[in-house]
Amino acid sequence: MKIYNTLREMKHVVDSEIYFEQRGLMLISYDEQSDNEESLLDKEFDYELGGKLFIIETEDDLKNVYHMFENTDSNGVTNFATLFDTAAGFDVAGYLPSFNYAFVMNCFNNSGGPGFYIPKHIYMKCPKVHESIVLSMCEDTVISFAKQWSDYVNNA
Repeated sequence: MKIYNTLREMKHVVDSEIYFEQRGLMLISYDEQSDNEESLLDKEFDYELGGKLFIIETEDDLKNVYHMFENTDSNGVTNFATLFDTAAGFDVAGYLPSFNYAFVMNCFNNSGGPGFYIPKHIYMKCPKVHESIVLSMCEDTVISFAKQWSDYVNNA
């Protein structure tokens, strides 16, 4: 799993779709609303967005994406469940417009929380990602999304 805390760390390293998504979030969050990208490059995601940005690289990385439900193992130990274990609603969840990535985030503080981008080759093998996105949507969004997803799958 790759971890980033600034746009500068990401620039020229990650897929441009992720970079521009994060840049947009920083522009919304950043108090001074500068058009000068240089002023945004070193602002920390921890401070501005409430957590670092993670790009999932393997299915096993989903064991590091926690959600709010608790899970009790066979030894009676209770922990927060992960996206690898079970589907759950997130505060923010969806697909980027190209469907090349899914994104999930739970807000653990007043600035937001850590964000996770999940590449298509991983989320297509892990139905809990899609189930979590649907669980995170309101009813009107689910109906609209179902049509969009169906069109995408039928044309892929």
